[in-house]
Amino acid sequence: ECKDLGFDVVDLNVDSLMIPEENLLRLIRMIKNEKLKVKPKFGIQFEASSIPSNKDRLFGGYVYPPRQK
Repeated sequence: ECKDLGFDVVDLNVDSLMIPEENLLRLIRMIKNEKLKVKPKFGIQFEASSIPSNKDRLFGGYVYPPRQK
């Protein structure tokens, strides 16, 4: 149907689909078999509890070594 409408690229928002990986790969193969391009979009979602507070500024950050004279 996408091809009939004149589309040549299909964007898949992987986060909103919430399907297992094997189903996603099957869907990608089906789209490619129709000679369409697939652009899967991946995003990362964090829980609020996993984000450090302002007090924890060095969490995950790089600390520069002191200069040597």
